[in-house]
Amino acid sequence: VLRPSYAQMRQIGIDVNLSPVVDLDINPDSPDVGSVQRSYSSDPKLVAACVEALAEVAASVNLKLCLKHFPGTGGAKVNPHDHVMDLSDCLTDVQVNVFKDLISRVPMALFSHGIVNQWEKDTPVCLSTVAVNKMRAWAPDACILTDDLQMQGVQKLMSTGEACVKAVRAGADFILIGNNMKDEQQQAEEFARQLFSACAQDAFMRAHAEASIKRIRMLKSG
Repeated sequence: VLRPSYAQMRQIGIDVNLSPVVDLDINPDSPDVGSVQRSYSSDPKLVAACVEALAEVAASVNLKLCLKHFPGTGGAKVNPHDHVMDLSDCLTDVQVNVFKDLISRVPMALFSHGIVNQWEKDTPVCLSTVAVNKMRAWAPDACILTDDLQMQGVQKLMSTGEACVKAVRAGADFILIGNNMKDEQQQAEEFARQLFSACAQDAFMRAHAEASIKRIRMLKSG
């Protein structure tokens, strides 16, 4: 089933699949993972075995995969599509290590809107320099994506434009935006202006953006 599915994706021009979900099934009632059966297992070894199989087939058809949702949202009690999601009391090293162990097999990781106060207080992981640096220590060339910045896990904290700037400043390579709130073209142009202005004024952020371009080019050429 997997091989023809991946092959068909390539045939219609899709070269990146934003999967697999590697969140552990910590809380069966978790509204965005356990209760909707998005997790392979609560056992990290079984999750790893599934990802190994996926990665092997994906590589055979030159399809890129993306681990999600860092650092592990299987214990969450709320859905980040609707609420601010705090993982501070439910995140464990076991969940984080799933990503650490698998990022060498998959070239991309999608960062969640979860807040881990032990890492960076009141800051969603997708906007956190500390979180990005953890991933960079394990896989310097991995491409990091934010989850959709128009989900309420971010929207209830700041505007989309502000989140875009924070994401790039933190070191994210790709910004995901659902474009489901306002006119798409108008919105995209405004975010681009905000990012251009921020990079022009902030050499540190500009360096992050330039490094991201290099990683993205490397990903596309691989």
